[in-house]
Amino acid sequence: MPLPAGTVALLDECYALVGAVASEVDDSVLLRASGCAGWNAADLLVHMLLDVRRALVTMATPVAGPADTDAVSYWRPDRAASADEPSAQAHAQHVRRLTVAYSRPASIVREWRDTAPAAVRAVAAGGAVSRAFKLNAAFTRAWL
Repeated sequence: MPLPAGTVALLDECYALVGAVASEVDDSVLLRASGCAGWNAADLLVHMLLDVRRALVTMATPVAGPADTDAVSYWRPDRAASADEPSAQAHAQHVRRLTVAYSRPASIVREWRDTAPAAVRAVAAGGAVSRAFKLNAAFTRAWL
């Protein structure tokens, strides 16, 4: 299934903007509270980095069979979560623990600057998504 025109350019622009903004601030700013309750800016950047990693892995990992959900059904409240999907609280704890594992917040920014362009290249390379991917591809395509 081909991606809509301009999708890769838009993704690249969004990821580049996040990287540019994060690169302009120092560690003290990344440690300030964000607009997400209970998360500082570094936590939020790690949360977004996990999505970038998911996109990179998704585009590089074909699986047999059709997608098992779509962009709409993924968000339905009655959708049964798979055993490997963490609860919102478990995910928030994971993000916070991962954030503090970095030596300093600027390290998260460096990883973003390395990983985000790689994800964009993977999406561009798989632009005509003809291979079948399961949940992750459907989820990723919903955000592309």
